[in-house]
Amino acid sequence: MIKTSSSVQYYSVRGTTADAIFDDMKRNGLFDNKGRRAFGVTSAKWSMDWNRIETTRPAVCSAESMTILLNLVETLPQHDQLNDLSRASEPTGSDSPQALPRMSSVMSTSI
Repeated sequence: MIKTSSSVQYYSVRGTTADAIFDDMKRNGLFDNKGRRAFGVTSAKWSMDWNRIETTRPAVCSAESMTILLNLVETLPQHDQLNDLSRASEPTGSDSPQALPRMSSVMSTSI
């Protein structure tokens, strides 16, 4: 049997302009398992639980049941003060502060 679980956690991002937000993400953000900067990462922890059946032959056993547990944790940026962002004065492209919630949503659905 395989059991899975997933969750999302967030790290704080600050800044009132696109440049400031992305600079903050680069400066205080995450690293992947190869030491590269990452805006979001997914980690996996797994474990295995199994019961064996004893046999009459020495050094031989069989698995009676086995459960593999997989826990996925996704870590994404989240702006601390979204209400402080001026929506009228900022660009609306993929590098804008308003794109951050959209990026988190897209990253979150990729698992």
